[in-house]
Amino acid sequence: MCDDADVDPDGTCVSKKGCDKIDPASTKGDGANAAYATDVKLAKCTHCGAKSWNIHGDSATGYVLTESSSGTQLCLVRPRGTKSARLAPKLVQRLLKEEKMDVNVRDWDELTPIIPAASAGHLDVVKLLLKEARTGVTALWLAAGEGRSDVMRSLLRKDADANNARSDGISALMTASVGGHAEAVKLLLENGADARFADGEGVTPLMNAAENGTTAVLETARESKSARADGGTRASTPTSWSRTGFTALIIASAHGHASAIEYLLKDGGADVNAMHETRVTPLMYAAASGHVDAMRLLLDVGKVDVNELHTNGGSALLEAATGGAGEAMKFLLERGAKPDLVDLDGVTPLHAVTSKGDYNGTIALLEPVRTSAVLDEEERTPLLLAVKGNYGEVASALVRAGADPNTPYVDEEGESHNLLMDSIIAENADFALLLIEHGADVYYMDDHKVTTLLQASHRGIANVTEALLNRHASSPEGGGGELGIDVNSQNVDGHTALMFAYNGKNQEALKNHTMLVDLLLKAGANTALKDKEGHVAKDFDFQPDADGELLEREEKAERKRDESRNEL
Repeated sequence: MCDDADVDPDGTCVSKKGCDKIDPASTKGDGANAAYATDVKLAKCTHCGAKSWNIHGDSATGYVLTESSSGTQLCLVRPRGTKSARLAPKLVQRLLKEEKMDVNVRDWDELTPIIPAASAGHLDVVKLLLKEARTGVTALWLAAGEGRSDVMRSLLRKDADANNARSDGISALMTASVGGHAEAVKLLLENGADARFADGEGVTPLMNAAENGTTAVLETARESKSARADGGTRASTPTSWSRTGFTALIIASAHGHASAIEYLLKDGGADVNAMHETRVTPLMYAAASGHVDAMRLLLDVGKVDVNELHTNGGSALLEAATGGAGEAMKFLLERGAKPDLVDLDGVTPLHAVTSKGDYNGTIALLEPVRTSAVLDEEERTPLLLAVKGNYGEVASALVRAGADPNTPYVDEEGESHNLLMDSIIAENADFALLLIEHGADVYYMDDHKVTTLLQASHRGIANVTEALLNRHASSPEGGGGELGIDVNSQNVDGHTALMFAYNGKNQEALKNHTMLVDLLLKAGANTALKDKEGHVAKDFDFQPDADGELLEREEKAERKRDESRNEL
């Protein structure tokens, strides 16, 4: 039955179908009857439970466990005077023993029933499930991970193994350490947990503590009886390595735990110069994640070399640039990092920041860097990386700083592009003007004999057209001020810039194209030049008073112009 007061809009309710005859009144209070109940969730109004383990909850909201299999349903009851749903543990036990329920089945979060039960502190259910579970995980392990010291004390008094570990080698001490649970760590160590223990990857409790950054846990683990038992020469020391190349100091640096780093450097006996075979340093790990305070400690207290290189030739500055850590880059540059470093792949810090579109990082590096023309192993300059990523601000900053505007850009299909031509095609007038100002080749011509001037006129970009004409007039190729053939160059169809300007007067940008016509005429555009079909520029002009024959001819010309635009 559903209690109307408990009906949810989603169709759930506290339900009781009579599949277990328990009087709700008998489950109230803290007496003996209370042991027969534990927290559960609301169920669908159409049934008592789910068809597999359905588990979630915590100490605040209550533990959830429902089951339905082989026609046997675990019913919900509600103690009198409360709104909490309850189930009877004896029925859970019957399901485990008589119905052979699989307690190792996982829910949608890949959790087995024991995990939320133990972490929530429901010891009666935990003990019941542990009789059948095969996870290698005990209630002590789970309680340690949650820092539940009171539960741990009860379990340890009942001879729970303080060195309990999962099948992958992660011990209770490790899970308490990575959680930063100082009291739980101390409790385990006092009850015989071995701080020298390492998992399958060589990770130690001290490394787990460094990951969390809790100094009290680090100190407790390092000063424990087991850590001192062999003179500090085994896995409990800050100088020990995991199989993946980490020390406690490296881990603390990577996570930016300044207090942990300070403890390890000043009191913990960490070797700041210890490096894995790849020679990646704690400073590099801190730089990659932008941890400025961590880097400051490593430099000031640890006295590390800011320009130390790993085996691929990279430095802390390059790692910061690759990680997009702008503040870390500025800090390292202030501390003497070399901005013009080139690693074994030809990558510089400038390559790294421009490939990510990091404008602030680019600006920070451009001032001290003398050249931005270095090629990486794929023969790409920082400018080309910025263009490839469509990072306009970064590309503009590079051009202003002296990047070559005539460097060809090769796309993924292997086709070469001219930056000035592409910027005009994209109608990015600001970038086109910047390229022209800094020496872009204004005479570039594609395979269809389309010049930058033809393209700018076709697009109706008056200020770029004017800049191209002015650049031509002032260049040696311009004949000392005589514009000559440039303004009258023709594409493969014989079209000129003036023809495109007149054609544009039929388009929306009438004002721009009228200005273009005036510009080109003043620059010496030849009005008598004909295209392949014998049309002169004036034939492309819009004449509303023309007779029917002229309008028909204009429509034909428009179709031809469409074809020409497609070619462009």
